[in-house]
Amino acid sequence: AVVSTQSTGLSVDTYIHKTEKPSRYLCTSACVMKIFQNKGAERKHRNDTKQISKLTEEEKGQLAPPSDVTHLKPITRTFDVSSCSYSEAYNTSGHYADNSKLSDNYSDPDNELNSPKKPCIGESRDSWTLTSRSSVHDTLRWLRNNRFNSHIRTFNNYSGFDLLRLSRNDLKDLIGATDGIRLHNALQNKAVTSKLCLYVMLEGTPNAVHQAVYLESLTYRELVGKICAAFDLDPNSVGAVQKSGPNGINICVTDEVVSHLENDTCFKCSLLPTDRAELFVMDLR
Repeated sequence: AVVSTQSTGLSVDTYIHKTEKPSRYLCTSACVMKIFQNKGAERKHRNDTKQISKLTEEEKGQLAPPSDVTHLKPITRTFDVSSCSYSEAYNTSGHYADNSKLSDNYSDPDNELNSPKKPCIGESRDSWTLTSRSSVHDTLRWLRNNRFNSHIRTFNNYSGFDLLRLSRNDLKDLIGATDGIRLHNALQNKAVTSKLCLYVMLEGTPNAVHQAVYLESLTYRELVGKICAAFDLDPNSVGAVQKSGPNGINICVTDEVVSHLENDTCFKCSLLPTDRAELFVMDLR
């Protein structure tokens, strides 16, 4: 067995050793450790004993029985989810279902730290969301993408389900108050809803259809960027943006104009040439 300690936990890796054969990884068990100041553990023990004495017999029966030894619980380790699902790795009885499959797909957490995964084609970082069904591998990737690299080792064996179950106080105890609060907020973060939705169609294209453009910051820069992204245009080629106003006049679009656009407005977008061949004016009607 290989024992590794962290500031907040202890894990034991168990291997099968056979003569003239390489060691085979079997399972990992772990427990959480709490660190106290001088006489802090004794004080906590006295407080816990006092609180337990106030409980009814029925409530005491729901508590874990006291023990003179520390019980390690089996946990999952990082492995390739493409060839081994979570249910295959860890069954309800608390034992690994197929240890040979786990050993073949086990990956060193140090390699996880030094070899960050890149998104697949068509996959943005924003799409890497953490859910209760996220594997240990996906959870580590989510932590890296959200700037929690310094705590990768602490959560090395956590799946999305494990991480989402932790309370705000649990996270503060595990990684400190500052990062604990930041991680809690990141886990509770909801997708940012757009403040304005526009429907834009680019004239002069075959089978032209309106594209939905969602704005969050309501700025000129965001408007140009979102429209150019929808129609594969270079935003650096946009010299200015104008829209039709009362009595057919042209209005120069600015941050203030964007902030006063009505929701669900439809526009036809035309690209007008300028004196400079590399620039055009985006005309919204």
